[in-house]
Amino acid sequence: MTVVEALPHLLTGIDRQAVREVEKAFKAEGVQVITGTSVEALQDTGDRVVARLTDGSNIEVAKVLVAIGRRPNAEGLGLAEAGVQMDERGAVPVDDHMRTNVEGIYAIGDVTGGIQLAHVASYQAGIAVKNALGGDVAADDSVVPSSVFTLPEISQVGKTEEECKKEGIAVKVGRFSYLATSKAVCEGEVAGSIKLVAEAESGRLLGGVIAGAEASSLIAEVAAAVAAGMTAGQLADVIHSHPTLPEMVKEAAEDAEGRAIHKVSRRRR
Repeated sequence: MTVVEALPHLLTGIDRQAVREVEKAFKAEGVQVITGTSVEALQDTGDRVVARLTDGSNIEVAKVLVAIGRRPNAEGLGLAEAGVQMDERGAVPVDDHMRTNVEGIYAIGDVTGGIQLAHVASYQAGIAVKNALGGDVAADDSVVPSSVFTLPEISQVGKTEEECKKEGIAVKVGRFSYLATSKAVCEGEVAGSIKLVAEAESGRLLGGVIAGAEASSLIAEVAAAVAAGMTAGQLADVIHSHPTLPEMVKEAAEDAEGRAIHKVSRRRR
């Protein structure tokens, strides 16, 4: 199997350390990853397909899966006739109340051209219904968990450490590995780790990323903590059942506070 990625590395926008876990797994499974190039043309030779890349090389494969994103699809809904504006991509612009430019018409989900995730569309639907019934509720997409269902899974929410650095936000980081988690060891799922990012001074949690088994489920606790404005210290003080994978969330929070007891930490100066 060969993965061709036009960008400099896989999964741009996701914490690089987490992505490396997937890259290691790909390498172990014999998956070749080619970055910084794209497919220029495809030729069907009957039982094989030849892909010509922009770097001048060719790849011969049995099947090709094209996964280059999605476009909004509002065709056949009569929006133009109703006076609803659409942009050059066919997306329907909305405000934070999910209102279009036409009173009484709301839009949610992929058609708005925003975050294209099912759980975001579901959340936006709730906002739209409340406002359609006379409410005054604004959508907030600052804390949206996202998951990549590779093996291992990657899930992320809030800001990454890299984003904080670019924005000039001083942070402290807490980490914990699956290998140091008894439940993960018992289940033979020791690849991966969790990282939490918090403001250096206040300790307020800004985001987190998990690479490993059940990451898509584990990220929910991190998302709730970030949305609630919890600090790393407050999350560290929450009692977690043992032995479980969610213990890693507590352990990473303790590490961010410099009081981890189940890992060797660097001495803080």
